[in-house]
Amino acid sequence: MFLTDSLCVEFLADNQHLFSILEESYRTEWREYYGPRGQGNALSDIISFCNKDNLPICLVALKSGSLCGAVALRQQSGSHHHLNPWLTSLFVVKEERQKGIGTILVRAVENLAANLGFSMIYARTATAVTFFEKKTWIPFDKIKVADLTIFKKDLKP
Repeated sequence: MFLTDSLCVEFLADNQHLFSILEESYRTEWREYYGPRGQGNALSDIISFCNKDNLPICLVALKSGSLCGAVALRQQSGSHHHLNPWLTSLFVVKEERQKGIGTILVRAVENLAANLGFSMIYARTATAVTFFEKKTWIPFDKIKVADLTIFKKDLKP
């Protein structure tokens, strides 16, 4: 789908052998949601992401076949249900951070959303506000209880 010199971004649907690695990554990255006391089911979400032309879709970043990161495009997020689609589940493996992989994944999901006919895309985060601002995403709302900033990105040329 997308290729740089050493990194390849592909559909999770074509890389189902990564399920267990991705499941463990989700549980580690979002322990409060996917951990033992959380309300989420990482494996169920991952299985639901195995689409290529309808939401939800997950993209994975691979370096020499090893998982470096992932991002999902979903119809809805946990708030603002009238808006869609949502960039969710963005993470980069700890050892691969600060190498531009998150930027590549965000660009890939923006392109995916545009190719699917969406003119706008949304995201929410408590920890990556500066990251999204640097990618020209516009903050437009805040959920104070969870300290989440809601972003949007216009995909029209």
